[in-house]
Amino acid sequence: MSQIEAETYKLDIYPVNDEFLASIDTSSNQNVEQKNVETVVILDRSGSMGGSVVKIIRKILPKFFEILKYDPEQVINLIAFESRTVVHKIKIKDFHTYKMFSAGGTVMAPAVTELRTLFEEFKEKIDSLRIVTISDGMIADEEQTKVLGDELATFASDCNILVNSQAVRFFTSRSQPDTTALCSLLQLNNIIKSQMIDVDAIHHHDKIAGKMADLFINDGFGNIKTLKCNNPIFYAYPWKNEELDRYLILPNRLNVFWLKRIPNESDLITICNDPVHVAVKDMLKLDVLQKLINAKLDYAIDRMKILKIVDTESAKNVINQIVEYFKKMEDILNSLIDVQEVIDEKSIIYRARMLKLNRIRSRKITTYLETIANDDKVNELNAAQKASYLRSVEPASKTGKGLARRAAKRKGNLDVPQMSFIEIIRKEVENIKEHFDEIKDIDYKDHAVSFYSQATTIEGLKLLIELSDDPDFMNYSADDILQLTNIVGIACNGSVGDFPDPSTWRMNEIYYGCHISVADIITSIHQSADTEFKLKAPGCDKEITNSIPIFDDPKIGVFLKKYAPSILEYSSSIGMRRVIADVPMTLGYTIIAGIRRMIYDLNKNKSTVYLDSFKQLVSSAASFVGKYYDHIEELLVDKDCAKKSYYLANNGIANLIVPLIRIYNKENHEAVKRIPDIMRSIYSCEIWKGISKEFRGKIKFNDIVKDMMYKLLCINVEKQKVHVKPLFEPEPDRKDIKFPEEFAINQGYVNELTKPLYYHNYMTLLPKFLHAATKGSIEDIKDVPEMTKTLFLDSLDIKYCYKDFIFLNVFQALRYPRNSERADQKTKEMKMIDLKDHKEALDDVKKYVRDQFEKLYDYELKAKRRIEETEMARIIVEMIISETDYQAMIDVWKNGMERNGITYKIATQSSNGFRLLCRKLIDTKLSIPLRSEIIKVLFLGVDWNNEIVYNKGKICDIKNVKKFKKRFMLTSSLDEWNEIEDMIKKRPVHVYREKENRCGHGNSKPSYWALGYNEVYDYLNTLDNLNLCVYYDAHRSCCNAQDVYYHLWSQRYEAERGRCNDQQFIQDLCKEVHDNMAVSDKVPNDDETISQDSNEYRAIEAIENLVESVEANESLVEAVEAKEDSVEGVGDGLNFEGCPQGPDIIELISDALLEPIKDEIKVENEAKVVNEIKAPAKVTNQTNEGRRSTCMIL
Repeated sequence: MSQIEAETYKLDIYPVNDEFLASIDTSSNQNVEQKNVETVVILDRSGSMGGSVVKIIRKILPKFFEILKYDPEQVINLIAFESRTVVHKIKIKDFHTYKMFSAGGTVMAPAVTELRTLFEEFKEKIDSLRIVTISDGMIADEEQTKVLGDELATFASDCNILVNSQAVRFFTSRSQPDTTALCSLLQLNNIIKSQMIDVDAIHHHDKIAGKMADLFINDGFGNIKTLKCNNPIFYAYPWKNEELDRYLILPNRLNVFWLKRIPNESDLITICNDPVHVAVKDMLKLDVLQKLINAKLDYAIDRMKILKIVDTESAKNVINQIVEYFKKMEDILNSLIDVQEVIDEKSIIYRARMLKLNRIRSRKITTYLETIANDDKVNELNAAQKASYLRSVEPASKTGKGLARRAAKRKGNLDVPQMSFIEIIRKEVENIKEHFDEIKDIDYKDHAVSFYSQATTIEGLKLLIELSDDPDFMNYSADDILQLTNIVGIACNGSVGDFPDPSTWRMNEIYYGCHISVADIITSIHQSADTEFKLKAPGCDKEITNSIPIFDDPKIGVFLKKYAPSILEYSSSIGMRRVIADVPMTLGYTIIAGIRRMIYDLNKNKSTVYLDSFKQLVSSAASFVGKYYDHIEELLVDKDCAKKSYYLANNGIANLIVPLIRIYNKENHEAVKRIPDIMRSIYSCEIWKGISKEFRGKIKFNDIVKDMMYKLLCINVEKQKVHVKPLFEPEPDRKDIKFPEEFAINQGYVNELTKPLYYHNYMTLLPKFLHAATKGSIEDIKDVPEMTKTLFLDSLDIKYCYKDFIFLNVFQALRYPRNSERADQKTKEMKMIDLKDHKEALDDVKKYVRDQFEKLYDYELKAKRRIEETEMARIIVEMIISETDYQAMIDVWKNGMERNGITYKIATQSSNGFRLLCRKLIDTKLSIPLRSEIIKVLFLGVDWNNEIVYNKGKICDIKNVKKFKKRFMLTSSLDEWNEIEDMIKKRPVHVYREKENRCGHGNSKPSYWALGYNEVYDYLNTLDNLNLCVYYDAHRSCCNAQDVYYHLWSQRYEAERGRCNDQQFIQDLCKEVHDNMAVSDKVPNDDETISQDSNEYRAIEAIENLVESVEANESLVEAVEAKEDSVEGVGDGLNFEGCPQGPDIIELISDALLEPIKDEIKVENEAKVVNEIKAPAKVTNQTNEGRRSTCMIL
């Protein structure tokens, strides 16, 4: 056999720029070298990991290594980091029993340093390395970790080691694990796609291990080959300034790499000492490049996305190097793209060809990479979004931009997430194609033609159908297709914005006789190099921003509404918002806005082109809204409003146009009679909406409205108000007070408020125009008279002057500023009167003025009463503290004083004078004869004879007790003070409410406040562990007790463990429980009395609370009490978020409890039972009960 026939492998070399791209397929099983796969596990063992550390070490990792078929004798390098970092070298067989617990903070940088030390150790010894990083929290030293990760990546690239580095975000709570820090180690990966998976600690360990193993199972590290050359000519990536290598480690697959030059005879390239045949190919072409580079492109995209998240200067430099390299490569290939010139770049045919060409270009490698490199919003993502960004299988543009848009909330960009739209659009294009026969015979030669594309709507649809046959059509974006959907309409100008409610969109100007499509407008913007480009209407040099669709043949509109309704809405959305959005009725309200604007225009100009356009839009309006306004038509019925305004559910003119058209189409004469009533209500609503912009959403809403109303009515408060009498002088009877109701109209202010709303006056002509357009001819529309004040009033059936009507509408807008004040949504009735009756409307104004002055009088009267009460309280306090006779003092306090028929007294601690009395009693500068006696009454609420003095005879919540005690001791003995304290303990608690409040607090369940503490922490911190749990049990859903409870337990636990190391502290705790359990064999019956201070009681309580929240809580109790065979399930179902050391304590307490009975438990395999008892608790959904029980053990 010849040498060539014996050669197993073939190395293909392709010239690319000044380098050479090489490929070799090593998927054959021949010459496989069994290499050692060194493995490093980097584990976050901080306090937040809790019992998951034990689960990972003893359950997950052993199963992980088993799935990947590791030798049980192999040593694994485990880098465990928390506040400190330790490297453990553990044999796989020892993981099942290895002891490691959670503790400390989350500091990762030292772990990266330790990993570098391992790389230095591995450099000359191994060919491949697996790294798995596991963490559950935000890294405290993220920036330092990123820098060290960059340095390690640079160092590792020179080691010629195949690295598969993957990461696991381990969810132990609702908090998001770090993404950026983990990416600093993902960049070490140089063999397959980097992945970052999310796993939940609640899942079974086998499931978690399986997901982790999937990250490594196909990396080929168990079967690799070494490609060697006598001289250094290899390098894995041409964009790095790395040294050339004499050998490469190749996994068992198609491998792509680079050569500095073509090998010569002296190089002798071999695999496992067998020669490799070298074949130099012709110049690389695009299709060959895309085939060969696919694996490297995935790697480049994957690496760039990781580097974008790391976002260091070094990472940015590598990204730029990758992009620049592929740019150079594709510059050579760009000449192969043949751009066919066409005659008119504005034509729709040219547009289709350009889109097709752009689609070809968009598949180029550089396009993908530049999208990632320029995606500057990635650093604004949160941890979860960054993880999602990394997992994207698309070129990074869609996911990166989509997530970044959510993070940065960018608006007004046409490049929106399209996957929610594109499938709908493609389906509707297929519908158009399938059913086009229904409109193919329409003669469109006289139809409106876009001045820009020179095409009609039908011609645009035909081209869209033709393009749908293109094999590349499935790659077109929603934006591309909508640029070819040439729905011709009347050019117009309107604001461009978000408009979540399309009914609020307004049209500034219509360019009659000028036709264009939204597709043309967007295309003109895309084709212009000027960022400030504005498409102008021919002949008037005014900007076109939108188009009002018109259909010369109604069949076209019906066809599109039936087969492409979403395309119609999306196109209108682009015209209104420059965003593809699925907002219902965007098209409908575009047409309605056109009708509203035309009413204004037709008042002055009734030329044929104006009239024809109006008639077209009116005929289109009803057909494009379907049943959207049916609910409004239900409101347009005959009503007995009792002189109230007509209820229209807050709908303005935009929502009433189509219902009015239908009234005329149906010739509903009864409804026609109600149109003036309806129009008055509509006009009032529009004026309110316009004026409410002055105060809507403002901080001092009510004050602004009040000031506006006073200005409107020329109210002078100081001059017109009714003054209250001097202090302690009686006020006249209410019926004898005459409150002002006079007002004057500030006509200048009325004009100022209504001037921006002038166009609403023209809407009163709407019924006449709609009636003429639906039932008459063009001439009938012409005959509608021009707007005058008289015509305005006649249209609304108003019989009084114009100025008064406008004033009254402004008054109602301010009188009822909120929608809830204007209408009752439940009864569907208006709360304000109809302005048809002039007298009643003016009476309503007078009533408002009178109410304002009456409220002002009441306010000032209340202020007067407060001053009087304060003064009388001061007098009563002075009498109490100056009295020398005990009974006289009690009488004053108990009965108070009367003045002008009003009794003043200090009845409770909330009464006026109580705080003043307290301040006086603790003021040592004052001479108070009966100070001690008064203090005693103050605390107890009763006198010497135990008769009620104040506060219903209950003890009072007194602050600064120490100061009162000190003052009390000035004239009394310590025994007397102790007597007061004893009486306080025996008497009921402070009375602050007879009935329970919304938190359940009352006399039967006092809160910390009722017990004399300002903060819940201050009270709970005074309790021992048992009473702390008692209070928490009663108040776990109120008082913020839950957070304080866990905080105190954490403090107390830390204080305990500060006196000894963790292991010793837990062992001491277990021994105490074990010793206590020996006191009694069983839980006592209810009738047995056990001292709460005894070891027996505390032991029983500890065990009861331990098993209280366990699903199989009988198993442990029965095992201890009855010595049964099963002791499974200890700790199952507990949640340890409030106590990270919980699982460790559970495990060691289980050992202690098992010790005295394990000899008597009859099972074949005692070790199995012990392991089952020691199994870490499964973390479940949080339950307060579970957390409480765990903490009580501590």
